Amino acid sequence: GEELPNVGTAATASPIGYTASLKYDENGNLCFPSTRMVKGISVEGGIFCINKSQTIISNTTTATQKFEKAKDILIGENESYVTELNKLYKFKQDKETEVLTMQSGYGKGLAKLGNTLFVGNHTLLYAVDENFNSKIAASGFANISNVKPYHGGLLITDSDQGVIYSFDGVNKTQLTGTSSNAIGALTSVAQYGEGKLLILDNQRQRIFILDIATGESSVWAGTGEQGWASINVDKLNTKFYYPTTLAVDKNLNVFVSEQHRIMKIDANGQVSRFAGHDSYGDVDDDNPENARFKSIAGMSFGADGTLYVTDTYNHKVRKISPTGKVTTLIGTG
Repeated sequence: GEELPNVGTAATASPIGYTASLKYDENGNLCFPSTRMVKGISVEGGIFCINKSQTIISNTTTATQKFEKAKDILIGENESYVTELNKLYKFKQDKETEVLTMQSGYGKGLAKLGNTLFVGNHTLLYAVDENFNSKIAASGFANISNVKPYHGGLLITDSDQGVIYSFDGVNKTQLTGTSSNAIGALTSVAQYGEGKLLILDNQRQRIFILDIATGESSVWAGTGEQGWASINVDKLNTKFYYPTTLAVDKNLNVFVSEQHRIMKIDANGQVSRFAGHDSYGDVDDDNPENARFKSIAGMSFGADGTLYVTDTYNHKVRKISPTGKVTTLIGTG
């Protein structure tokens, strides 16, 4: 991964660098993004191809841009596309490069249906028209890792859910994987009153309730779609964003951490933001909504109603008093 391919040399004798995608172009050349890495950091890179003579060539349409972290490519006869971090680039011969900013730097997948380009971008599938305008075509994914043309539509791989979907340009249909009601990745359980447990599903972003005596379970909160939890909605109508841990107080208020914030579901099933924010930080405050955390991994209530929080990447344990004051209990940061 420390050298780029050598243009003009035999492919079998050339280094390849770090690469994350393989696509044929219209001329039958096998193209890929390549990055030169130094101590794990990408310092330079571009788009290269192997021609039919098994020789390394550079891709002429994208040669003006020196990509360091390209994740996916689509090389056409008249235009080419490259995703790098949260940017989508469009190259056309003798035209200025166009750039679109996407929602996320995660996820990948580029495929065309007719004149529409579809882009896998973490939890969303975007449709990009001929004028390079984008809109959300489908949502509710955990992490799109591949998008391919298939029978007049698309095949979309969701690597975090372990599911393959088909997409006909309008609707997505689950083709493989477990049923939509199955529990995915369990990350937390909490006692909920007498004889019941709440179970947090981090992979499908839901909370299940289990009756210990009968063994029956059902969805207690969450739609199963990924996204920041909603505020002032019923618990069954909210999304969650990578929820990690649960805690329940003596009044059966349920607290759910999602990344850097803590959501509260009251006894009436209403969702509100209790502490923290979707942007991370390291702040104590008398008002928990003004406090900032960085990746909450565990929560537990003390006998006096104090909520203890493991603030993972701030290297601290914080506590939230019954009056809502956030202070640091352990750790210097």
